[in-house]
Amino acid sequence: MLSTRLHLVKSAAPLLVAAIVVAGVGMWLSGCDFNKVEQEAATSTQDVLAALAAADTEAEASAAIQALVEKTDLDGSSGASMYRDFGLKKAERAGLAASLAAYNRGELSSEASLASVFQNSGASENAVTADINATMMVFKEVVADALRDPDDPNAAFILAIATNLPRVPASSSALDHAAKASPLQARLFSAWLTKHGPLMDVYAGKRSAPAGLLQAQCDVDETCPGAAAKARICHKPGTPAQQTLCVALPAVEGHLGHGDACGVCEEIHDQGSAQ
Repeated sequence: MLSTRLHLVKSAAPLLVAAIVVAGVGMWLSGCDFNKVEQEAATSTQDVLAALAAADTEAEASAAIQALVEKTDLDGSSGASMYRDFGLKKAERAGLAASLAAYNRGELSSEASLASVFQNSGASENAVTADINATMMVFKEVVADALRDPDDPNAAFILAIATNLPRVPASSSALDHAAKASPLQARLFSAWLTKHGPLMDVYAGKRSAPAGLLQAQCDVDETCPGAAAKARICHKPGTPAQQTLCVALPAVEGHLGHGDACGVCEEIHDQGSAQ
Protein backbone atom coordinates (compact mmCIF):
# COMPACT_ATOMS: atom_id res chain seq x y z
CA MET A 1 0.00 0.00 0.00
CA LEU A 2 2.80 2.40 0.94
CA SER A 3 4.67 1.68 -2.26
CA THR A 4 1.53 2.36 -4.27
CA ARG A 5 1.08 5.76 -2.59
CA LEU A 6 4.71 6.67 -3.23
CA HIS A 7 4.28 5.75 -6.88
CA LEU A 8 1.20 7.98 -7.14
CA VAL A 9 3.06 10.91 -5.54
CA LYS A 10 5.99 10.53 -7.94
CA SER A 11 3.63 10.34 -10.91
CA ALA A 12 1.76 13.46 -9.86
CA ALA A 13 4.88 15.54 -9.10
CA PRO A 14 5.50 16.80 -12.68
CA LEU A 15 1.85 17.83 -12.98
CA LEU A 16 2.04 19.67 -9.68
CA VAL A 17 5.17 21.54 -10.76
CA ALA A 18 3.54 22.47 -14.06
CA ALA A 19 0.45 23.76 -12.27
CA ILE A 20 2.60 25.92 -9.97
CA VAL A 21 4.47 27.35 -12.96
CA VAL A 22 1.25 28.13 -14.82
CA ALA A 23 -0.22 29.80 -11.76
CA GLY A 24 2.93 31.87 -11.27
CA VAL A 25 2.95 33.00 -14.89
CA GLY A 26 -0.72 33.91 -14.63
CA MET A 27 -0.06 36.03 -11.54
CA TRP A 28 2.86 37.78 -13.31
CA LEU A 29 0.76 38.47 -16.41
CA SER A 30 -2.07 39.91 -14.36
CA GLY A 31 0.29 42.29 -12.59
CA CYS A 32 2.36 43.31 -15.63
CA ASP A 33 1.77 46.76 -17.11
CA PHE A 34 2.08 46.02 -20.81
CA ASN A 35 1.48 49.65 -21.73
CA LYS A 36 4.62 50.51 -19.79
CA VAL A 37 6.55 47.70 -21.48
CA GLU A 38 5.43 48.98 -24.87
CA GLN A 39 6.45 52.53 -23.99
CA GLU A 40 9.87 51.35 -22.87
CA ALA A 41 10.44 49.63 -26.21
CA ALA A 42 12.29 51.58 -28.88
CA THR A 43 9.98 54.16 -30.45
CA SER A 44 10.03 54.28 -34.24
CA THR A 45 10.16 57.47 -36.28
CA GLN A 46 6.76 56.48 -37.67
CA ASP A 47 5.33 56.40 -34.13
CA VAL A 48 6.86 59.79 -33.30
CA LEU A 49 5.47 61.45 -36.43
CA ALA A 50 2.04 59.96 -35.77
CA ALA A 51 2.06 61.25 -32.19
CA LEU A 52 3.14 64.75 -33.28
CA ALA A 53 0.42 64.94 -35.93
CA ALA A 54 -2.33 63.70 -33.60
CA ALA A 55 -1.50 65.79 -30.52
CA ASP A 56 -4.30 68.28 -29.98
CA THR A 57 -3.81 68.95 -26.28
CA GLU A 58 -0.79 70.47 -24.59
CA ALA A 59 -0.20 67.28 -22.63
CA GLU A 60 -0.22 65.13 -25.77
CA ALA A 61 1.98 67.60 -27.64
CA SER A 62 4.43 67.75 -24.75
CA ALA A 63 4.67 63.96 -24.64
CA ALA A 64 5.11 63.78 -28.42
CA ILE A 65 7.84 66.42 -28.40
CA GLN A 66 9.61 64.58 -25.59
CA ALA A 67 9.47 61.40 -27.68
CA LEU A 68 11.02 63.31 -30.58
CA VAL A 69 13.77 64.71 -28.34
CA GLU A 70 14.61 61.21 -27.14
CA LYS A 71 14.43 59.74 -30.64
CA THR A 72 16.65 62.39 -32.21
CA ASP A 73 18.92 62.89 -29.17
CA LEU A 74 18.30 66.64 -29.25
CA ASP A 75 19.15 66.79 -25.57
CA GLY A 76 22.55 65.20 -26.25
CA SER A 77 21.97 62.36 -23.78
CA SER A 78 23.52 59.69 -26.00
CA GLY A 79 25.62 61.77 -28.40
CA ALA A 80 24.03 59.93 -31.33
CA SER A 81 22.78 62.94 -33.29
CA MET A 82 24.64 65.65 -35.18
CA TYR A 83 21.85 68.03 -34.11
CA ARG A 84 22.19 67.39 -30.37
CA ASP A 85 23.31 70.98 -29.70
CA PHE A 86 20.22 72.59 -31.20
CA GLY A 87 16.78 73.60 -30.08
CA LEU A 88 13.92 72.14 -28.13
CA LYS A 89 15.50 72.90 -24.80
CA LYS A 90 13.26 72.32 -21.80
CA ALA A 91 12.59 76.03 -21.32
CA GLU A 92 10.86 76.38 -24.70
CA ARG A 93 9.08 73.04 -24.94
CA ALA A 94 5.99 74.18 -23.02
CA GLY A 95 5.33 77.06 -25.41
CA LEU A 96 6.06 74.90 -28.42
CA ALA A 97 3.70 72.19 -27.13
CA ALA A 98 0.90 74.76 -26.77
CA SER A 99 1.51 76.06 -30.31
CA LEU A 100 1.67 72.56 -31.81
CA ALA A 101 -1.59 71.54 -30.13
CA ALA A 102 -3.31 74.71 -31.36
CA TYR A 103 -1.95 74.10 -34.86
CA ASN A 104 -3.29 70.53 -34.87
CA ARG A 105 -6.70 71.80 -33.73
CA GLY A 106 -6.75 74.29 -36.60
CA GLU A 107 -6.69 77.27 -34.26
CA LEU A 108 -3.29 78.72 -35.13
CA SER A 109 -3.46 81.63 -37.55
CA SER A 110 0.27 81.57 -38.37
CA GLU A 111 1.08 81.05 -42.04
CA ALA A 112 4.64 79.87 -41.46
CA SER A 113 6.31 77.79 -44.16
CA LEU A 114 9.82 76.49 -44.64
CA ALA A 115 10.34 79.31 -47.13
CA SER A 116 9.34 81.95 -44.58
CA VAL A 117 11.60 80.34 -41.96
CA PHE A 118 14.46 80.64 -44.45
CA GLN A 119 13.67 84.30 -45.11
CA ASN A 120 13.49 85.11 -41.41
CA SER A 121 16.59 83.16 -40.44
CA GLY A 122 19.03 85.37 -42.31
CA ALA A 123 20.45 82.30 -44.02
CA SER A 124 20.40 84.17 -47.32
CA GLU A 125 22.75 86.76 -45.78
CA ASN A 126 25.15 84.22 -44.27
CA ALA A 127 25.43 82.17 -47.43
CA VAL A 128 27.10 83.65 -50.50
CA THR A 129 24.74 82.74 -53.31
CA ALA A 130 22.13 80.40 -51.84
CA ASP A 131 18.44 81.13 -52.19
CA ILE A 132 15.39 79.22 -51.07
CA ASN A 133 15.30 77.13 -54.25
CA ALA A 134 18.92 76.05 -53.89
CA THR A 135 18.40 75.41 -50.19
CA MET A 136 15.35 73.22 -50.76
CA MET A 137 17.13 71.35 -53.55
CA VAL A 138 19.80 70.38 -51.03
CA PHE A 139 17.25 69.68 -48.30
CA LYS A 140 15.34 67.32 -50.61
CA GLU A 141 18.56 65.37 -51.14
CA VAL A 142 19.01 65.20 -47.36
CA VAL A 143 15.44 63.95 -46.97
CA ALA A 144 16.04 61.30 -49.63
CA ASP A 145 19.09 60.15 -47.67
CA ALA A 146 17.08 60.09 -44.42
CA LEU A 147 14.49 57.82 -46.02
CA ARG A 148 17.14 55.11 -46.41
CA ASP A 149 17.16 54.63 -42.63
CA PRO A 150 14.23 56.53 -41.08
CA ASP A 151 14.96 55.34 -37.55
CA ASP A 152 18.45 56.80 -37.43
CA PRO A 153 18.43 59.80 -35.00
CA ASN A 154 19.65 62.23 -37.67
CA ALA A 155 17.09 60.90 -40.14
CA ALA A 156 14.27 61.25 -37.61
CA PHE A 157 15.23 64.91 -37.12
CA ILE A 158 15.12 65.56 -40.87
CA LEU A 159 11.83 63.72 -41.40
CA ALA A 160 10.19 65.68 -38.57
CA ILE A 161 10.96 68.80 -40.62
CA ALA A 162 9.87 67.30 -43.93
CA THR A 163 6.32 66.42 -42.94
CA ASN A 164 3.55 67.23 -40.51
CA LEU A 165 1.66 64.14 -41.63
CA PRO A 166 1.38 61.09 -39.36
CA ARG A 167 3.70 58.95 -41.47
CA VAL A 168 7.16 58.76 -42.96
CA PRO A 169 7.10 60.41 -46.42
CA ALA A 170 7.15 58.06 -49.41
CA SER A 171 9.81 60.22 -51.08
CA SER A 172 11.31 63.69 -51.00
CA SER A 173 9.81 64.69 -54.36
CA ALA A 174 6.57 66.03 -52.88
CA LEU A 175 8.33 68.38 -50.44
CA ASP A 176 6.85 71.87 -50.88
CA HIS A 177 8.73 74.73 -49.22
CA ALA A 178 5.73 77.03 -49.64
CA ALA A 179 3.31 74.73 -47.82
CA LYS A 180 2.18 75.65 -44.32
CA ALA A 181 4.52 74.26 -41.68
CA SER A 182 3.75 73.41 -38.07
CA PRO A 183 5.51 75.38 -35.30
CA LEU A 184 7.65 72.30 -34.69
CA GLN A 185 8.71 72.04 -38.33
CA ALA A 186 9.60 75.73 -38.34
CA ARG A 187 11.69 75.41 -35.17
CA LEU A 188 13.61 72.37 -36.40
CA PHE A 189 14.20 73.84 -39.85
CA SER A 190 15.58 76.98 -38.22
CA ALA A 191 18.05 74.78 -36.31
CA TRP A 192 18.99 72.97 -39.52
CA LEU A 193 19.64 76.29 -41.27
CA THR A 194 21.74 77.50 -38.34
CA LYS A 195 24.03 74.54 -38.85
CA HIS A 196 24.10 74.39 -42.65
CA GLY A 197 22.94 77.76 -43.98
CA PRO A 198 26.34 79.47 -44.15
CA LEU A 199 27.62 76.75 -46.49
CA MET A 200 24.46 76.24 -48.49
CA ASP A 201 25.95 77.64 -51.69
CA VAL A 202 28.76 75.08 -51.38
CA TYR A 203 26.26 72.28 -50.74
CA ALA A 204 24.21 73.46 -53.72
CA GLY A 205 27.26 73.12 -55.95
CA LYS A 206 27.41 76.85 -56.68
CA ARG A 207 30.96 77.32 -55.45
CA SER A 208 33.89 75.33 -54.09
CA ALA A 209 34.52 75.17 -50.38
CA PRO A 210 37.42 77.26 -49.07
CA ALA A 211 40.50 75.20 -48.28
CA GLY A 212 40.20 73.37 -44.96
CA LEU A 213 36.59 74.37 -44.41
CA LEU A 214 35.26 70.85 -44.75
CA GLN A 215 38.01 69.04 -42.86
CA ALA A 216 35.54 66.68 -41.21
CA GLN A 217 33.78 65.96 -44.48
CA CYS A 218 34.51 63.68 -47.42
CA ASP A 219 35.68 65.08 -50.74
CA VAL A 220 33.02 66.17 -53.19
CA ASP A 221 32.51 63.59 -55.94
CA GLU A 222 31.43 65.34 -59.12
CA THR A 223 30.39 62.03 -60.69
CA CYS A 224 27.51 61.67 -58.20
CA PRO A 225 24.13 62.32 -59.84
CA GLY A 226 22.07 65.46 -59.25
CA ALA A 227 22.82 69.16 -59.01
CA ALA A 228 23.58 69.24 -55.27
CA ALA A 229 27.18 68.58 -54.24
CA LYS A 230 27.60 65.06 -52.86
CA ALA A 231 30.27 62.74 -51.53
CA ARG A 232 30.64 59.01 -51.93
CA ILE A 233 30.62 57.07 -48.70
CA CYS A 234 30.72 53.44 -47.70
CA HIS A 235 27.57 52.84 -45.66
CA LYS A 236 27.91 50.20 -42.92
CA PRO A 237 31.44 49.16 -43.99
CA GLY A 238 32.61 45.67 -43.12
CA THR A 239 29.08 44.30 -42.79
CA PRO A 240 26.93 42.26 -45.17
CA ALA A 241 24.80 45.39 -45.64
CA GLN A 242 27.65 47.64 -46.77
CA GLN A 243 27.02 49.70 -49.88
CA THR A 244 28.46 52.75 -51.59
CA LEU A 245 26.16 55.78 -51.49
CA CYS A 246 26.22 59.29 -52.88
CA VAL A 247 25.24 61.51 -49.96
CA ALA A 248 24.40 65.23 -49.90
CA LEU A 249 27.13 67.10 -48.00
CA PRO A 250 24.96 68.18 -45.03
CA ALA A 251 24.23 64.51 -44.31
CA VAL A 252 27.85 63.32 -44.43
CA GLU A 253 28.67 64.23 -40.82
CA GLY A 254 25.81 62.09 -39.55
CA HIS A 255 26.99 59.10 -41.60
CA LEU A 256 30.55 59.42 -40.36
CA GLY A 257 29.26 59.74 -36.82
CA HIS A 258 27.78 56.26 -36.84
CA GLY A 259 30.66 54.45 -38.46
CA ASP A 260 30.37 55.04 -42.21
CA ALA A 261 33.53 55.96 -44.08
CA CYS A 262 34.52 58.22 -46.97
CA GLY A 263 35.06 56.51 -50.30
CA VAL A 264 33.91 53.48 -52.22
CA CYS A 265 33.39 50.31 -50.18
CA GLU A 266 35.71 48.16 -52.31
CA GLU A 267 38.53 50.68 -51.97
CA ILE A 268 38.10 50.85 -48.20
CA HIS A 269 38.12 47.04 -47.99
CA ASP A 270 41.26 46.84 -50.14
CA GLN A 271 43.05 49.45 -48.02
CA GLY A 272 42.16 47.58 -44.85
CA SER A 273 43.42 44.30 -46.28
CA ALA A 274 46.72 45.85 -47.32
CA GLN A 275 47.55 47.16 -43.87
